[in-house]
Amino acid sequence: MIKILNSTKEETQAKSAFALAGIFETRKDLRESSIAVKAQLSVMKLLNVESESILAESSHCLAAIFLSVKENRDVAAVVRDVSSPLITLANSSALEVAEQATCALANLLLDGEVLEKAVSEEIILPATRVLREGTISGKTHAAAAIARLLHSRQIDYAITDCVNRAGTVLALVSFLESANGGPSAVAEALEALAILSRSNETAGGQIRPAWAVLAEFPESITPIVSSIADAAPMLQDKAIEILSRFSRDQSAVLGEMVATASGCIASVAKRVINSKSGKVKIGGAALLTCAAKYSHQRVVEDLNQSNSCIYLIQSLVAMLTSAESASPSQNDVDDEKECISICRTSKVEGGYGESASETSMIHGYNLAIWLLSVLACHDEKSKIFILEAGAVEAVTDRISNCYLLYNQVYSVLTSLVSHFQMIGMLIGCMVLVSVVYAE
Repeated sequence: MIKILNSTKEETQAKSAFALAGIFETRKDLRESSIAVKAQLSVMKLLNVESESILAESSHCLAAIFLSVKENRDVAAVVRDVSSPLITLANSSALEVAEQATCALANLLLDGEVLEKAVSEEIILPATRVLREGTISGKTHAAAAIARLLHSRQIDYAITDCVNRAGTVLALVSFLESANGGPSAVAEALEALAILSRSNETAGGQIRPAWAVLAEFPESITPIVSSIADAAPMLQDKAIEILSRFSRDQSAVLGEMVATASGCIASVAKRVINSKSGKVKIGGAALLTCAAKYSHQRVVEDLNQSNSCIYLIQSLVAMLTSAESASPSQNDVDDEKECISICRTSKVEGGYGESASETSMIHGYNLAIWLLSVLACHDEKSKIFILEAGAVEAVTDRISNCYLLYNQVYSVLTSLVSHFQMIGMLIGCMVLVSVVYAE
């Protein structure tokens, strides 16, 4: 099969490359043998021909061989010579050629040295095109290429600008909406979106975060919300991380989507209960709070039907307790607020970056207090659970600690922002205590 790659007939060469691709995709042992290197060297010679069918199938074959590029170091030793022609092919006007070359590049990025030397724009631009126009397999590989690249990079001005120009975020979400390629397809798209969701403004605020485009098209987050109910826990965590970034500027839209998506409230609650990640717990609390702002009745009903209400309350109280014992620095609190916060007052919601007074913003672990307050206000059984879970003690400790910190801040006049934020949190704490003891 490798010998007839040198045939003078284009059709024979293309079919040989296609057959070898199928063999190497199926046989891991062959990918990790010397046979893979022989095939690789022969196929690489075909990357300069004019036939689109040969170019596509040759790229397909290389993509299969590169699945084991980390295990077969002989293959890895040769791949440095193939990056440039594959990048050229990834920009081909022929979609099939571009897609297969992008698949090969995605698997090639499994090699650490290639990944380190890769130029971001040379991966992001062709991969985004495949995300829009390619097959499910091609789109899955394109999402994987973007995720692997971003995972190895600091999201700086250049990458953010490239992603914004290419429209990568909306392309990823669109792929997520149409993906029927199974968990792997969803995983790659969510991984890329999750990495982008962690980025903040760059270059002194001169360029918006890549994920902020979703705030301008809030309906675009529907596929992310819809993916939560049936996804594996790891993917649910990524979806929660992404969506929680919109709790500040799009809490009404986000709340409606979470409240009306079948199984979403119960699934988010389970991740707040079971996840060990503080970011997931806070993000999940933010999503449930947004949903409660839209329909507290729906939230209470779904939590009770899924028998997760008592466990959620226990988890929220544990969050408050751990927040006190951790004693985060003011910088940690600021980062937490920047990532996940909700405006407690009604306001007309717009795009990313609208300003809001510090007293109107609830952020971080304080969202647990808000959610507990909602449950206490609208569900009699929750009041009992809240008392039994030790919420009152946890909240009064938080009031005491914040009061002491407030006096320190006030005495040195170093941070009016912290002063106002603590006032808002104290109000929330006292509301919870008063509601629990209302009767």
